[in-house]
Amino acid sequence: MSIVPSSFDITTMASLIDLFPYDVILSVFMFMNLKSLIICREVCRGFKDLIDADLRLQYHIALDAAGMENGPPSWMDIKERKDRLQSYVSRWQGFVWQQGTLLPPLPGPILHWVIDSGVIGRFYDAGNGVYGMHFSRLPARSRNIIQKGWQIGNIGHNATAFCLDPSQDLLVVAEVIPAG
Repeated sequence: MSIVPSSFDITTMASLIDLFPYDVILSVFMFMNLKSLIICREVCRGFKDLIDADLRLQYHIALDAAGMENGPPSWMDIKERKDRLQSYVSRWQGFVWQQGTLLPPLPGPILHWVIDSGVIGRFYDAGNGVYGMHFSRLPARSRNIIQKGWQIGNIGHNATAFCLDPSQDLLVVAEVIPAG
């Protein structure tokens, strides 16, 4: 037994779709992955036009195509997020050098350095038994991150190495303390 009436044709399907408000259809589309959305675009002209015209769905498709997920709520509207995503993707595809970042000079030679999560940490010898650390957060125009620097002027004369994890706000300094 078939649930499709014998008088069913494609125009009946199109009229059934018209019964749903566009907001409901868009909400359903927002939960679909890229492959499913592409299939829905091919179902009928109404779906294609709806998907192509909605900026949220275009952003959703661009995120999925880039292998990314939407971030937390932001002050940016969807258009700006989509523009930044397209800029980010095109930069990685073309990988054209935009500009360099100069780091501030240090008062002595660099003994050890670490790069992690966009932060460069440098451990230096300032002379007279004074060792210091300088950190620079690298700028990222596509993510609206500005360059920032901070410094620990004197960490002691026994420090030998360090590591950092900016995501945890963590700095670990290794120190050798002489016996006795």
